[in-house]
Amino acid sequence: MRARTLRLHIVLIPLLVALLVVPSVVTAPVQAGPMRVTQVTVREYGTRLVVGIVTTGQILFNITEIETPLPPRVAIDILNAVADDRVRVATDVKKGNVLRVRVGQFQDSPPIARVVVDLVRAVHVDVQRSAPNMLAVSVPLQPPGTAEVTAAVSTPIPSPAGAMVPAVSAPAGTGLIKTAQQPIVPGAPAGPGLIRLLEFRGVSMADVLSALSKLCGFNLVTDSSVQGTITL
Repeated sequence: MRARTLRLHIVLIPLLVALLVVPSVVTAPVQAGPMRVTQVTVREYGTRLVVGIVTTGQILFNITEIETPLPPRVAIDILNAVADDRVRVATDVKKGNVLRVRVGQFQDSPPIARVVVDLVRAVHVDVQRSAPNMLAVSVPLQPPGTAEVTAAVSTPIPSPAGAMVPAVSAPAGTGLIKTAQQPIVPGAPAGPGLIRLLEFRGVSMADVLSALSKLCGFNLVTDSSVQGTITL
């Protein structure tokens, strides 16, 4: 009796497994017809511009790089797919290397939806499947290996108020006087007068006194006994 019961259990176990598997096979979702392209987005992430493509099924795609006629562009063909009417538009981007993104139906039989990225210049475009039904088309904002160059414009740098800016430079021992005056700041209130800085390098005493008399408006008289030079 025990042997008969054991044989019955051995027969029933495969039947139970089959009954559990059959419903899952019957109820498995079957995609009728081609999938649909439901969303195409353009977003900026750091130094790259990413075009996101979303479909209702697992994406199979081909990539074609086209250089002529201008502009250069990259075409992403979504196989066995129909683009929804609401996504069949051309979007002007005009950022970095991307001019615009166009979505349309490349052909009806077999159905192929096409997403075209118009470029400013031919650059490497990275296309990856971020999910079974999502595609990420990544375009660098700037050409690889180059830096954005800005024109260097020579503009005068205003000196801080009160700074002494040398007007004339003289090497030591030439007997010349180097003077500097406070720069005039436009719009600033007028001061009591110009502030002057005197620098003497190997200048004779007579010339120093003569320069001081002219700057200060004094009348200084010297005789031949005033001799020597001064460096200050």
